Amino acid sequence: MIDIVGLNCCGCTACNNICNSGCISMVANDEGFLYPSVDYNKCINCGLCETVCPVLNKKNEESGFYKDTRKTYSAVSVDRNSLKSSSSGGVFSVLAEETLKQDGCVFGASFSDCFRNVEHKCIDDVRELEQLKGSKYLQSDLKSSFSLCKKHLEEGKKVLFSGVPCQIAGLKKYLGKDYSNLVCVEVICHGVPSPLVWQKYLDAIESKLGKTESVTFRDKSAGWDSFGMKIQSSDGKELIEIHQANSYMAVFLKNLALRESCYVCPAKGENSCADMTLGDFWGLTSAYPDFYDDGGVSVVVIHTSKGQKMIENVSDRLVLHETDLNESLEDNWIIYRSVSRPRERDVFYHDLKNKSWEKIERKYLEHPSFKEQIYSFLRRVKRATIG
Repeated sequence: MIDIVGLNCCGCTACNNICNSGCISMVANDEGFLYPSVDYNKCINCGLCETVCPVLNKKNEESGFYKDTRKTYSAVSVDRNSLKSSSSGGVFSVLAEETLKQDGCVFGASFSDCFRNVEHKCIDDVRELEQLKGSKYLQSDLKSSFSLCKKHLEEGKKVLFSGVPCQIAGLKKYLGKDYSNLVCVEVICHGVPSPLVWQKYLDAIESKLGKTESVTFRDKSAGWDSFGMKIQSSDGKELIEIHQANSYMAVFLKNLALRESCYVCPAKGENSCADMTLGDFWGLTSAYPDFYDDGGVSVVVIHTSKGQKMIENVSDRLVLHETDLNESLEDNWIIYRSVSRPRERDVFYHDLKNKSWEKIERKYLEHPSFKEQIYSFLRRVKRATIG
């Protein structure tokens, strides 16, 4: 049976989904992260939960991450409206639309519980796609997504499954075999913050703005590379802060709010189980300045022939440029390496339980310099003028 003592469980839910005796449930710990909890009275010691755990069974192929067979691209959607509501270059939307056009289904992260949580959802209608678009910087609850995904695959439906690397790894271990009708897309993952951190932050914001109507973690009104947090309330009030000035983004980007497994990710680099990796093409202006687009540019790393075929099938809907693998990854090292665990992490979670968000903000937020604020303001003015 699965034993999380000493195990850097990533919360992928593979063990929960594979358990035929129903003895494993996902329960939040005191930091707000979901972990498997075993009812030993129901357990039949079949061992299935251990065989599907991506932490106990890393892929770790000999091919390595830097093999020449991997291709990388810069990519931007030609649909400017779709690009505007996407976090980077809008590639996920294009892939999802293609899958739905073929009567397939798409799995991705969606807000739930009045924006207080994020959970995975399956859609089969393009009108639902907006729910899955955009970054959500907290861990998504997969619930029964793996078993539902398998059901659709066995029925012959095309499936596009998107998630962070450990979720894709968990899905692949759960399925146990490759399906020709499945394409897995992982998003570049800095790490997943606890929903508890987000909820405490949102409580503080709602005390000022009122009930939340919409949340955008990557608002691009000041430009793609000057993104910020945007929260709108039901009575028309809003908060807009560049990411350097936002306290939630501060504890996220300082690695304070992350799950323990994020510091030793079991699914990055050569352990990736995805067909392709999508994310922001940071460093583009240095390596490929001619490919820059202020609306956002994605880096696309292809891992399999399925991934290559998929990107070729939608190439007419993307401004696509093949790039050098090493140059593409130079400023995107987070694709293949985990972030460091800060010494203050345990202190941060102690503060989370015992201090107001305002006190946490004063302690952990380093306000952007006057120069940074002026730069961001000028970018907003430029975008408003052009728009």
